[in-house]
Amino acid sequence: MPHITTFPAATLEQLHAFHTPLHVNAVLKWCGKIERSMDELDRIATDPRATAATRRDTLLQYSSLDIDGDTTIMRYTREAALHAAGAACAAVDAVMTGACANAFCAVRPPGHHAEPHKAMGFCFFNNIGVAAMHAIAGHGVQRVAIVDFDVHHGNGTDTKARTPDMAHRLLYISTHQKPPCFPNSGHAIRNSSNVCNVEMDAATSSSAFRSKFRTEVEPTLRAFAPNLLLISAGFDAHRDDPMANVNLMADDFYWVTCRLVRIASAVCQGRIVSVLEGGTSIV
Repeated sequence: MPHITTFPAATLEQLHAFHTPLHVNAVLKWCGKIERSMDELDRIATDPRATAATRRDTLLQYSSLDIDGDTTIMRYTREAALHAAGAACAAVDAVMTGACANAFCAVRPPGHHAEPHKAMGFCFFNNIGVAAMHAIAGHGVQRVAIVDFDVHHGNGTDTKARTPDMAHRLLYISTHQKPPCFPNSGHAIRNSSNVCNVEMDAATSSSAFRSKFRTEVEPTLRAFAPNLLLISAGFDAHRDDPMANVNLMADDFYWVTCRLVRIASAVCQGRIVSVLEGGTSIV
């Protein structure tokens, strides 16, 4: 199994297929400001006239920029965010050209909270959304499905799926802990033919999760019959993850992945790209 560690950054064209140019430009502009500030800090660090206090004050003032309480731009955010989205697009290229049967992208930062017009929830660019648009625009894929089993609703991906031009091209299915769990969206109201939100109560067990997946997710996915399956693979529904309160175990993530592989084998020649989303420290 090939393990690829170098890949191109996402292009502006790829980013603009999902995000507004205003959002992309804003993120890159903010990143540039922090990068220039840190370059100046490097200069100060070698200046014999600079005091320790000068260096400390410069670092505190210019080393980061908070977009919101969760989303902070730092020195290498641009590089990481562009390559996270680029990795997802490269994985789509590899799967659609037959270079590999499927792919998993172990990337940071995550992406599914990033809206077309804004960053939020640790996410700057919507990696899996950018990859979906790349599959449609770059490879002519007619139907792309995204299944998101992160414990938090992927509000950014949901928003894009609801745009009129995606009605028959992009299916979004999310299993997540119901509000008031962050980001307080994803209500299980089927008011869109191509968005299926499956809410879970706090303390949902493995058996309850599997039942919902079999009865709600699988029939919807099979009926859509995608040509490519993308997975927003968040592992924060694990019972030991501190970011929410769902009681899944490692075996549940194996189980759900096996179910998705089986469906992909039946409807889209096994073509799957999985992209890492949430999952914090489990002690």
